[in-house]
Amino acid sequence: MTAWSNADVRGGLFALGTKNYAVALSEFRSAAKNGDGAAQIYLGEMLYYGTGVPKDYKQAAYWYQSAAEQGHAQAQFNLSLLYRLGHGVPQDLDKAHQWNRKAAEKGLAEAQFNLGTAYHLGEQVPKDYEQAAFWYGQSAEQGFADAQYQLGALYVLGHGVEQDPLQGYVWARIAISLGKADAAKVIEAARYMMSTARIEEAEQLAKQWLEQHN
Repeated sequence: MTAWSNADVRGGLFALGTKNYAVALSEFRSAAKNGDGAAQIYLGEMLYYGTGVPKDYKQAAYWYQSAAEQGHAQAQFNLSLLYRLGHGVPQDLDKAHQWNRKAAEKGLAEAQFNLGTAYHLGEQVPKDYEQAAFWYGQSAEQGFADAQYQLGALYVLGHGVEQDPLQGYVWARIAISLGKADAAKVIEAARYMMSTARIEEAEQLAKQWLEQHN
């Protein structure tokens, strides 16, 4: 990547922020052709969503693939979704899983959640609650509420982890605080297994986590 492509990306972001889509498209395309992975992702997103340009899933997939092959986690994740949906590429759930795994291993929270879900449900991999709990945990620690909800449920049920209603309560409470209202079901299940003192402890632990991660 050259200094010139960096300037193109900055110019593209400024133009995108001011809704000057024609300029943004031009700047991103210039940098993308020069091999800039970030520009390839931005260009892919403009083409995928039809931002100032007609939607073009095939071209979006091309640019996501270009960035994904350079190791960009967001592009790998985006490409995995295209393979899952069959947008711009033939639908291929195995390729979707492979690209999602690459993004998860690079630390992308959404991809880690999806990988946890794959192990939880046995999609493209054998069902494995321990692996589900591991990947949900990686995502949950980054603040991904869906993963926190699912991890909390696993702790309450004792699936893939030692049963621990306190931990289940904590993760569910955090998920609720971050907007995942469905996690209230986990709270209710956990409460039946906990004393008042343990519930108070769990509330305090959830509060501490939120304070430390804000």
